[in-house]
Parts: sequence; structure tokens; C-alpha cells
Amino acid sequence: MASFSQKDLETLWHVIDIYLEIRSPVSSKRVAERLGFTKSSATLRSIMAKLEKDGLLSSEHCSSGRIPTSDALRLYVQKVRKVNYLCQATEDALQVAFRSWRVQFCPDGVIQTIASLCRCAGFFFMRSIRVPCLKHLDFIYIAPERAVGVLIFENETVSPYALRLPKRVTPRHLHSYHRYLNPHIVTDRSLSAVRQYVLHHESPEYLAECLENLEESVTLKQTSSQYMLIKGQSQLIDAISGATTLSTFQALLQWLEKEDALMHILSQLPRDPEDFYIFFGREHETFSFEGFNLVFTPFFRKDVQGAIGAIGPFYMDYQKVIPVIEKMTQFMKE
Repeated sequence: MASFSQKDLETLWHVIDIYLEIRSPVSSKRVAERLGFTKSSATLRSIMAKLEKDGLLSSEHCSSGRIPTSDALRLYVQKVRKVNYLCQATEDALQVAFRSWRVQFCPDGVIQTIASLCRCAGFFFMRSIRVPCLKHLDFIYIAPERAVGVLIFENETVSPYALRLPKRVTPRHLHSYHRYLNPHIVTDRSLSAVRQYVLHHESPEYLAECLENLEESVTLKQTSSQYMLIKGQSQLIDAISGATTLSTFQALLQWLEKEDALMHILSQLPRDPEDFYIFFGREHETFSFEGFNLVFTPFFRKDVQGAIGAIGPFYMDYQKVIPVIEKMTQFMKE
């Protein structure tokens, strides 16, 4: 951003603001009108040509108006986040929705409010990030190649998980695993840590494979405990325009219906994520819908990681969407 002059950036901001209003290419004459003709169309045309050369504007042909690129919008988003202004009525609406969440612990109102205010599809994601330590671990033989792994956690919670056994494992093997693991190896370790210990120490035959299968069963069951809610898909109908094909729109709706792909993106966030994410069009391998953006902010509450965000058209109202999402995320962190 430092490589662009203030004059260049001011012109870029005006082009973007106009584009977000009219949703079509912006001419130098249109920018001149917005500035009250304090700059000539020729001067603005020269600046816009430079911005196009720098990859911030694009045009179908030299005589057409310009539209901002994703690089330009990324700069614009940085500018919006520095100001981050919300009118009192909008902040009050978010506060009411958040109070409802605090009382009912149901995010429906929160996401419906975000979808309505942003005129986008809103979403809410939450998952536990604490890895509990074990107190006891046992394998119960059910039938050849089948068993139940019983995990007793430090808080006395008992969780059974069905797992597949290696072909040669017998009840005698499982009994030897019990003696080997409990209590010294299991106590105060997570299941993953127990498996790592077994891998690097002398241990009973097939135990490492049994623990690996058990860990897979635990992981599969835990994914169902993640919570995902998407509201306001109907807000996206307005995004069907000449720049967005009907097939792209239909593919996006199907993608949102499944929820798994969006949940995958959010569940892959690092333990110390950035405070804001935005993916434009085809930038992300999982979210790849030309003409649409994915915007979200992560939050933490004790041992829970979550995210609140919106999915909307390339020309979404960033000055509204970003402050709304960041304010609600701020509430969720409290």
C-alpha cells in the first residue's frame, strides 16, 4: 500500500465506492462527477490507467470503464477495518441478538441478524479445542476384528468407541494391553500422546495399530460434535447478475447446503489464527465461486473455538459487512 500515492489511493477508493453502488464498470467521467469536477476526466483517466497497470483495476477493453480487482478490494478492506464504523441502530440490533444468545445459547438469532444486516448468507461455527487427558483406557472384545475402546477421562466422563481390530488380535492381547497401559502410561495423557508413547517404546504386539484405529473412531465421532449453522441463503438471490452465472449460484447454494466444506475450512484454522479472513472468488481451493466472497472472524470462549462470517457477492457492502461481523465476534469473545 505504501507504494501508491495518496492521489492514487483516493481515486481507487472512489472507483470502488462507485462500483459497489452501481455494480458495473466505472468510467473516469463518473468519478469526476463524484468529485464535483475538481479533477478532470483526463487526469482521472490517467490515474485509473496507472492503477490498471498496477493490477488494482481491470477493464474488458480500453474504452470501457474499470472494475476493482481482488487486490484492490483487499486494500479497501484494510482501509475499512481501520475505520470500522457502525451506526447506533446496527450496534443495538447486534446487542439484542447477542443477549438472546447469552440467554438461550442458540445462535439462530445472531446469524439471522447478521444475514439481514449484511444482506448476505451468515454462518456460525463452534468446536471444542481442548484435548482431554485420560484416566483409564480399556479394550473390550466383541467379535473377531471388532472391539469397543472405553475411554475414561480425568473428569470421570466415560466414552465408548467402536473400532476395528487387526485380524490376529485376540481377547488375550486386549488383556495384555490393559495391564501395559493402566495406570502409568495412560494417566494424564491424551489418546494421541498415549499412541505416540507406544510408538516410541517397547510395547505389546499390535497395540500401536489398535490405538491408531481407536483414534480414528474418536476423531470421526468428534466431528459430529462440531456445530455449524448457516442462515440467509435467500439474501444471495440478489447476487444473480451478468457477472455471476446461474450455474455458479446454484453450485454455491448446493455447497452451503452440505455444510461439510465450509466446516472443513473453519476446522482447519490454527490454534492462534489471524483475527480476520477474506477469500475472494477462486482464491481458496475449497471455496471457489467466481463472483462471491467468504468473510469471517474467529473467536475463542474458554475451551471453544468458533467463527462468525458471511458469504456474499463480490460487490458486498464491505463498510457494513466487516464492522457487523467484527462487532459480533467481539461480543462473543466477552
